[in-house]
Amino acid sequence: MKVGLSLGRAVIMFATVLALAVTTAGTGSSAPDVSHSKDTASAVTTAAACPQSGERVMAPGSSFIFLIDPGGFINWIPSEVEYFNLWDSYDGIVVYDNLFTECYEWADVFTFNDAHLAKAGTLPEVYIWDDAVVSGGAYRWIVSAEIFDKYGFSWSKIRTQDAVAPVAIDSPWDN
Repeated sequence: MKVGLSLGRAVIMFATVLALAVTTAGTGSSAPDVSHSKDTASAVTTAAACPQSGERVMAPGSSFIFLIDPGGFINWIPSEVEYFNLWDSYDGIVVYDNLFTECYEWADVFTFNDAHLAKAGTLPEVYIWDDAVVSGGAYRWIVSAEIFDKYGFSWSKIRTQDAVAPVAIDSPWDN
């Protein structure tokens, strides 16, 4: 997670946390704690009625979109910039009535800051930036076209870069 925030990003984050607190008022939930990382957290055990890896999800009455990653972690897509770095449209988002009552707690939410798809030069491997997979963030290798398509990522959104680093070798995007 980045330590420094721009004023604009800080205002957006404050407004979002405030909106999350209002959205969850009376449910016993609190706003998400985004100060943790996936390398020290445990994945939430999901029931059959809860979202599965690969799904983009929302809670009823909320405009917040989340992605369930290969480890079963729930990741908040904080802006349209991050969202459209990965997908072409809002098609495929599923609303779960029990998202934050039975499946996840707000404290389980990670933030997918600066999310984007990348590859190095002409190499075929595609990666996704995950700022919470380890402290400071890293790229995660998307292991196959089938996994890429399962998540509904857009092939046209892949950035070609000189290098893709750092890479979280032990955390491929594989489910």
